Amino acid sequence: MLIEDVSKTTIELLSRAGLEASLVHHEGVGPEHLLLGILTKVDSPASRVLHDVGMSSERARPIVKKQNLPHLALPVKEALTVPARAVMNMAVELAQQGSTTNHLARPGHVLVALIISQDPHVMEVFTKLDIDPEAVHLAITDEVIKEES
Repeated sequence: MLIEDVSKTTIELLSRAGLEASLVHHEGVGPEHLLLGILTKVDSPASRVLHDVGMSSERARPIVKKQNLPHLALPVKEALTVPARAVMNMAVELAQQGSTTNHLARPGHVLVALIISQDPHVMEVFTKLDIDPEAVHLAITDEVIKEES
């Protein structure tokens, strides 16, 4: 993933994800922190979809904080974990496949990639909050299509 491949709002999402990782004392930004980063930006379509189904950063953060994540001791320039980089690369691919005009990955693409990836830490948040990831997938896909038209 190159910074040129993501939107300004996705760059902000990455920054918030880094803050979320530090708030819960995790080293490295994983997919679960990307999810928290989406949740903290309440005016994005991705965040609205999650809030509409009952997910909020206040409800998700304690679940992420309790997850037994490995201490990765990543250098600052490698702040994204391997699974988080895979999610971001998938988000970029989704953006490039889905639009003829705007090829930048937006938070909606990141949310779709998080669900498609089936990352166990992200799926744990969905499960513990009793939220169907497939319903979210359908809803955010509709929102992404609306954004692109």
